Amino acid sequence: VRNTFALNNNAHLIIKPGTTIYFEENAKLDALRGKKTIKGTPDSMIVFTKTDWESGSINSFGTNKMSTISYAQFRDLGHIGFAIFEKGEGGNYENCNCKNR
Repeated sequence: VRNTFALNNNAHLIIKPGTTIYFEENAKLDALRGKKTIKGTPDSMIVFTKTDWESGSINSFGTNKMSTISYAQFRDLGHIGFAIFEKGEGGNYENCNCKNR
């Protein structure tokens, strides 16, 4: 993700097991509209991480009540600004974790 990746109301983003999503500095994934299905497996997690930058932030990772995120890892984002936020009732997170090297 290089800049802003936003879904419209009728969109459905599907991310399959084993996928790694790289965020460049100040990138944004905005799925407050539409539906997001991010379902990894115990043996093939989905990873959200940064490209090779040391400062700045990933602005947001937004979800809504139609979102399901399972077996996902948010990696190497601990000292960098990173926000997961929900709108309304929020999404469903299962077996997700945050990990720094």
